[in-house]
Amino acid sequence: MKELLETIFAENRFHINYPPFLGDIHGFLASSADDTRMGFFLVLFEDETVNFDELDKRLHTYFVEIKRMEEGYDRRMDKNITLIISLKRRELSPNEVLNRKIFELEEDPYFFRKLVLPYTDAQVEVLKSHRNGRSITETLYSILNDKEQFLAFKKSPYEETAYHLTTLLFIKLPFLNFRSIGGKLEVLSDIITRRLSELGLESLRQSSLQLMQRLRELPGDSLVEKDKILNEWLEGKYHD
Repeated sequence: MKELLETIFAENRFHINYPPFLGDIHGFLASSADDTRMGFFLVLFEDETVNFDELDKRLHTYFVEIKRMEEGYDRRMDKNITLIISLKRRELSPNEVLNRKIFELEEDPYFFRKLVLPYTDAQVEVLKSHRNGRSITETLYSILNDKEQFLAFKKSPYEETAYHLTTLLFIKLPFLNFRSIGGKLEVLSDIITRRLSELGLESLRQSSLQLMQRLRELPGDSLVEKDKILNEWLEGKYHD
């Protein structure tokens, strides 16, 4: 995951350095190299078994240490730095206790803006397998625009897929902005017609349209005649 995130930041014009104050903690500091898009991120890599109380204390220390850096410090960091905690999980099954701890950390307004990015090693590997010679960033956009992967994700939201990880990356990394690539939106009526045909209901659709046309042609006060036509239709007189 560390290699994946470093690549994403580098492809999106961020300078990456490894501040000494992290010590043995895996992480890096990313600063935007694009003058038109300011951004600073401290990225840490933790396991889901991490002690969140101890982690919170470390975060306060990191905020102070960033200001003391001899190289790489920018005074704009004081109010514009975001902490990304890449949290390795064994599996993506629901965990209410962990979810509550993540929520409390992200909602803490002090020092950093804090965002937690849960993932599994399986997700990282399957995402990398989608590259096919492309950059990681372009791969992410391709996955996000894949309708089949989207539908599969909706059906099984806890499956360890590349789509699941991709959506989290777009949520947690604000410099990744959704854009549609390739294809055009289908007309809704065409989708409905195709689906009715697949279900063998096209004749019912045509019959219903004919019924509506007949009813519209009658005067507004022809309630008896309208009732007669509707009953005949329901009995199958106008079905193909």
